[in-house]
Amino acid sequence: MIPDLLAKIWRRRQKGSPAPNNIIEPIAHHFDASKTPTLYHYTSCSGAIGIVANQEFWLSDFSKTNDGSEFIYARDHFIRCYQSRSAFVEETPRFLNTINLINLEHSACMMIGCLTDRVDDFGLWGQYGDQFQGCMIGIDATWLEAEAGVAMRRVNYDLPYLEKFVEAGLMMLQSAYERSTTDLSELDELSKFYLLDLFAFKDERFRFESEVRISRLVSRSTETGELTDIGGHKSCGASTAQLPVLKRNGLYGLTEFIKLPLSDGSKSAIRSIRFGPNISTENRMSVLQAVKDFDIEISDSDIPIRRKSADQQ
Repeated sequence: MIPDLLAKIWRRRQKGSPAPNNIIEPIAHHFDASKTPTLYHYTSCSGAIGIVANQEFWLSDFSKTNDGSEFIYARDHFIRCYQSRSAFVEETPRFLNTINLINLEHSACMMIGCLTDRVDDFGLWGQYGDQFQGCMIGIDATWLEAEAGVAMRRVNYDLPYLEKFVEAGLMMLQSAYERSTTDLSELDELSKFYLLDLFAFKDERFRFESEVRISRLVSRSTETGELTDIGGHKSCGASTAQLPVLKRNGLYGLTEFIKLPLSDGSKSAIRSIRFGPNISTENRMSVLQAVKDFDIEISDSDIPIRRKSADQQ
């Protein structure tokens, strides 16, 4: 939605002329499934069995991921760029943007799931694929984009790119305010969409992940602190069901999460499973047994890693 709104605002201001590259370029992190129709998730064998058997993918509280800084990284750089901006922004849009940033941190939570476009990647097998002993699941990105009711973003790791994005967003807000200084509803909406994209930026040291992030925003009660899913929308505009926010003991403590369906009852988004280069015979058979009733392509990693002998495992 942000790319369309940016271009729309620019065309209105310039009386129909195309948006220039310096406006469109900073929003290139928006994911396009037509260019990357399949995404991958590296996990353990037990994780793969759970995903396929239950036809669901867990989206977890962003603050309980392996990158401990997550939103803080993007927020801090956003504030720095915001304070040193070259674009002129009047007081009203600046104030509204600040309020929305505060509310985003205190009254909402982003539930995220991590996918990648990298197939049979050595680093990802080691980091997320149970030390080469797990599975890589192929998921239909076009189905996610059209049916799942999630936002999809290609994570960006370039700080100069983030600075461009901040500058372009500020120009967008100022343009919207100049068009209507009394009706602030569109300005408020633009500001919220703009700030939500800060979840698409990460420290450059995570570049090897080549992450594509799917996310769902949930709201936090100011009275109880409980989280509530507000639902999503399919690409056709139809609403998707609200999902319960659950809790589990994760790798980084008690973690809130939602179970995102990967099937609409007639079609599944799961396309393939690839076995890790060091998967055990026992785990291979367990996965094959669990997925035998599903139409899923099965393959093996061809990374040439020597397997440990039986007495070393």
